[in-house]
Amino acid sequence: MGWKILAAVAVLSAASTTTATAATPHWQVSTLPMPAGLENDLNRVVAHDGHGGFTAIVGAPSGEEVVTWKHGKPTEHGHPAGKQLIRVWGESRDDTLLVGTLDNKLFTMDGNGFHTVSTTQFSFVEWAVVGPDGDILIMADAADGSTSVQRSTMADPDTWQPVASATPNSEPVAVDDDGSLLMADPSGSYVLHDGVVHRLVSPSPTDAYQPQGVSIKHGEVVGIGWPTAQGDHDVLKWTAPDYAPQVLAGGTNANDVNRHGLVVGTADGLLPVAWPRSGAVEQLPMPTGIAYAVPMFVDDDGAVLGEASGPVNSNIKEAVVWRLVQS
Repeated sequence: MGWKILAAVAVLSAASTTTATAATPHWQVSTLPMPAGLENDLNRVVAHDGHGGFTAIVGAPSGEEVVTWKHGKPTEHGHPAGKQLIRVWGESRDDTLLVGTLDNKLFTMDGNGFHTVSTTQFSFVEWAVVGPDGDILIMADAADGSTSVQRSTMADPDTWQPVASATPNSEPVAVDDDGSLLMADPSGSYVLHDGVVHRLVSPSPTDAYQPQGVSIKHGEVVGIGWPTAQGDHDVLKWTAPDYAPQVLAGGTNANDVNRHGLVVGTADGLLPVAWPRSGAVEQLPMPTGIAYAVPMFVDDDGAVLGEASGPVNSNIKEAVVWRLVQS
């Protein structure tokens, strides 16, 4: 009997020690390196592929250029010939980018460079987004002044088809893995799935403005509702199939969500924050010497891509990544 008691005490003691020294996950922030000669030229973080590939635009001497990172290493891609002002509209899962220019041209960009996308049938392309599987959506103006949402793909970018069941004056916002479309129109935001419009609503019917959805992943939409009783934003999440609104406390803006329900955004004072699917808001650490930081995108592996600026009144801007690590 005495031996059994001593053995039990030993097991309990070992378990207590294991619990006390168990690794605790915490957020760690790091800065992405810039290409040589462009160390201080970051303009903005613009896209990600969802699994470790990141994209930014830099202000190089020759004009705005695309810089990508894979496994933390930067690559400089330049810009379409003669196009010094550019915009990256999005990035597919296979690292193909959709790039726009100031003169209303569209290009895809892959490992072989930039490729022209034909939009000659439209008088103007007002907005564009890219889905994870290479869907391209644009808000296009016709010669008669009407607008429509048109769809093509990275595989066949010159073949455009109107998006059926889109409401009048709709603008594409994001594309989900299953092809569901997050859209905005003059009445607010909605999800278009299998031809059915699911309107996003606020938790409070007395709000003066309709809520705004900004990202959709695996049936979950995140965005903001404005104003609250205090005049601030509420961070909101809607989940398929009923898209009932849920308030995520502790923040003022949401920017992205991943397939595991991890939401990233900001709190008062542009503090970077994250909401795990089943947990309270968590503040992300600030890089050393930085005044504020904004998480823009979150990968499916939990890596968070953002941009940081500071100190105040300086021209310093950095691309940063937050990751959960064990300690």
